[in-house]
Amino acid sequence: MDQSKARPSADRDWEAILAKSTRSASPAAKVVYDTSTYLARVREEDPWPEETVPVSKGIVKIVSCRILTPAPVPLSKELEIQVQVDVTDELVGDDRILEVQLYDMYREPDADTCGAVGAPVSLNLKTGMGQSLKVQVRHPGVKDPLMHRAETHVFLRAEAIHRPSKQVVVSDPVPAAYKKPSALRVRLTGLVFDANKCFLLPESLEAMREVVAQQRKSPRGRILVMGHSESDEDLAGPNLAMDRAKAVSALLTNRWSQWLPWFAPDVPTRQRWGIREVQLMLGNLGHYIGNAAGVMDEPTELALREFQKSKGLTESGKVDSSTRKNLLSAYFGQPGTSLPQGVEPLAVGAQGLSDPDGTADPRCLEVLVWTEDAPHSPENGSMASADDCKEWRTALRETIEFPIDGLHFHLVNGQGAPMAGGKVVLSGPSSHEAVADPHGWVTVRGLAAGTYRSQTVTPDGRKLPMSEIVYPTAKTVTHEAKREAKSGLEPAAEPDPSIAASEPSSDTNPVDPPSDGWTLDLSDAHFFHDSDVPCFHSEGFLEALSGWAQDADAPRCKPVWQGQVQAHWEKRAQWLVSLVQGDDKSWAELAKGAGVRGKQSVLACLGAHGWPCDPGKVDGAAGPRTFNGIVQFQNAFNEAFGAGLVVDGQFGPKSWKAAFIALRHLIGHPVATKGA
Repeated sequence: MDQSKARPSADRDWEAILAKSTRSASPAAKVVYDTSTYLARVREEDPWPEETVPVSKGIVKIVSCRILTPAPVPLSKELEIQVQVDVTDELVGDDRILEVQLYDMYREPDADTCGAVGAPVSLNLKTGMGQSLKVQVRHPGVKDPLMHRAETHVFLRAEAIHRPSKQVVVSDPVPAAYKKPSALRVRLTGLVFDANKCFLLPESLEAMREVVAQQRKSPRGRILVMGHSESDEDLAGPNLAMDRAKAVSALLTNRWSQWLPWFAPDVPTRQRWGIREVQLMLGNLGHYIGNAAGVMDEPTELALREFQKSKGLTESGKVDSSTRKNLLSAYFGQPGTSLPQGVEPLAVGAQGLSDPDGTADPRCLEVLVWTEDAPHSPENGSMASADDCKEWRTALRETIEFPIDGLHFHLVNGQGAPMAGGKVVLSGPSSHEAVADPHGWVTVRGLAAGTYRSQTVTPDGRKLPMSEIVYPTAKTVTHEAKREAKSGLEPAAEPDPSIAASEPSSDTNPVDPPSDGWTLDLSDAHFFHDSDVPCFHSEGFLEALSGWAQDADAPRCKPVWQGQVQAHWEKRAQWLVSLVQGDDKSWAELAKGAGVRGKQSVLACLGAHGWPCDPGKVDGAAGPRTFNGIVQFQNAFNEAFGAGLVVDGQFGPKSWKAAFIALRHLIGHPVATKGA
């Protein structure tokens, strides 16, 4: 068919068809479906099944709950609990769950206390029958401090709980059997520490060995170190007590580096460790024989060289940094003085506390070795409360005593120099006599507690006035040839008429002291000949200044020197007054004329008191050893004080000021280091 010749049929209504086509081309209206209505209609036509919850037909009745383990129940073992339950029919869901909870009961005179032990144990009930359920429960151990009290009686009880029916059935309480933590005490009394210091004296090491041995018998227990300070110590208080506990804890754990800071120059004089502590350690290690007088002398240098040789160190005979570290390491490393690795003692201070019998003995160091963890444990390095100590001491089962009885005396003459050969005579609860060593030190052992009459006899047989001593005391008793004093200082007295009537020597011009002055009786030996520069390194010089500087009246009094060379005594006074009273400007002016010999003397003085600086011989000749000594001092000062001294071996104004600061620290008056 030829489509090009095709024509519309006359039988069709083409206008109607065209109109319909036009209507279909216009946008259709949007149909919105109502989902809710639709779903509702569908449910009416075909309803969904409703959710059904199973319902128990049975009834649960807890008949009884009791602890089967025979009383007293040991807390160290599992205990058995039995619950009798009747169930009448089928149980579903939570109705099948029965819980069992264990409780501690603390019965005290005033009131009872109860606490849950751990989480409840869940049991599944069976359907339609009477049943006996048993559960094994292990007690987690004694955690509540209430259980450690002597007056507390501990019981256990159990509860059976069915929560859907709100049933709770409680067992009868049964007494608990457990071993309350107890402690063995190692107590040291007497000469355990020097006054105001925390260095544990060598006589105490045997007690530390006992602590280690007892810890091995109770490896699960805690070690508690209680430090004390005495009421007659100048620095008595919480800080000293805690420092002592920490020092002992460091020894027991072989952490010798924790003792190093006590040798630092910035530690206050009365607390700082120095030559005496070095001598004590050398003596304990078998290298030094004699009293630890705290003076660097020939026997001490020989002992140091011997020790240095044994450790492969440079045999200098000086206490340098390497020697000090090796000495501490050797002292700590002695057999039987260290606890096993991982055992960490608890170190606390305990000031002025008493034993249960009411007797106070604050002179002691106490170490408690517990069978378990210590009750009422405070934080490490804190002060124990009176309640803490009461609990600890009532838990003591045994005390091993280590009495280290004794008393130190220091005999000095009127110039503050040691009185070698002097004798101390004690009479009281026991009688004793002892002769001073070359440095004036006397140690008397075996003293009983009580009041003693003490008398010092000088080497030439002169008896000093008697004094009274109440023992025990932590203090070192210092006897001075004119009167009892701490540093050879005394108020200016009236001139002796026999001296006043005599002719003065040709090179002196005595000066009468004013009534409010003080006499610092230093001889010419403490100064360079025909010079105003002090011999800082002379024996007893710095100790005399230290005592005067710490006297309460010193800042308002002017020192007066008698019998000194007129040409020098005023400047000599200025030197010492500037140092004692902290006048750094006057010190700087005086230092300009000190010369090489003055520099060497200052360095030698500092070296004798723990500073790592050795100028060699004090001879006024500037050589390599003097240069090295200055370099050592500059390095040590920068390290100790965080200063910025130029390390050049030149002892200029800034190094003189640094020496001023270091000497002020040594005599007990620290100063700011800014700008040093």
